[in-house]
Amino acid sequence: MLKTIFLFILIYGNLLSAQHKFIFTGGPCCGKTTTLKALQVSGYQVCFEAYSALYKEAKINGTLNKFRSDMQYQRNLIMQRHLEQESKLDLSQPAFLDRSIPDVIFYGNYFKVHMSADLMQIFEQHKFDYNCIFIFEPVPKILYQQTESRQETWAEAMQIHIALLKWYAEHEFRIIHVPFDTVEKRIEFILSHIVPACTLK
Repeated sequence: MLKTIFLFILIYGNLLSAQHKFIFTGGPCCGKTTTLKALQVSGYQVCFEAYSALYKEAKINGTLNKFRSDMQYQRNLIMQRHLEQESKLDLSQPAFLDRSIPDVIFYGNYFKVHMSADLMQIFEQHKFDYNCIFIFEPVPKILYQQTESRQETWAEAMQIHIALLKWYAEHEFRIIHVPFDTVEKRIEFILSHIVPACTLK
């Protein structure tokens, strides 16, 4: 009986928090971070991409080679950063996340990195924390930009986008496709798809 009550509280609590947490994802250079910054300016809670922040920190700390070459080490750092960021959110308000816990597992699988039991357990514990997944459609090839931390070619980015769509669908997440458009139009589209209870208070 107590176990049943505990499971009910756990699931109900996750469902309540899920109403207010929205993941932004997609292939490299799809415009999600630019959109996230604009939402932050408008007063919304956001969590920026853990990989990009950790890449910059590793470069400053002199640990970039390890960060880039030891993928299990990298996945663990990224997972912990997502957990830290999301633990600080006010779940009574909507929050938009630049990738999140599910992406840690997706990218690990995509690059054929062994996902430890601990990482998989975290994923299973949190997979119902999110209202939906906004998957950003790729930018046209002419607008695609490679950077130091984003070294994929446009063709490789397209392959990641396709694999990402398949992975999220296989794991039965609620997916909403965000068309390529201006930042303003994308924000308008996104806000029109979140439930009225999740609008900014």
